[in-house]
Amino acid sequence: MNNQTVYYKPLPPQPATLLVVEREKGVRIVELQGGTRIGRACEGVYNDIALSSQIVSRNHGELFYEDCIYYYRDNNSLNGTFFNGVKMEPFNESTKIGGTSIRSRKTK
Repeated sequence: MNNQTVYYKPLPPQPATLLVVEREKGVRIVELQGGTRIGRACEGVYNDIALSSQIVSRNHGELFYEDCIYYYRDNNSLNGTFFNGVKMEPFNESTKIGGTSIRSRKTK
């Protein structure tokens, strides 16, 4: 038997692009590089992606990178988060993103 020690080192986050669409600000592209906090723009709160809508909570949710996949977690936001029109459960960490529509509220 070989007595070698194997160390696991996670891969660094791979770059990904998020398309942010806001009624007031239009469209912008955000480069993701790991953990990204999303929330309403307000004094005293830091978010990597600050949105102007009052529907968005101050600490609405976050994107994070694990095992080479980006995920989104809703941080128990007041109005919730919708993936492809379906409301996700608060603190649900199992939602993979990629070609997915993420909204702060359901649209008609």
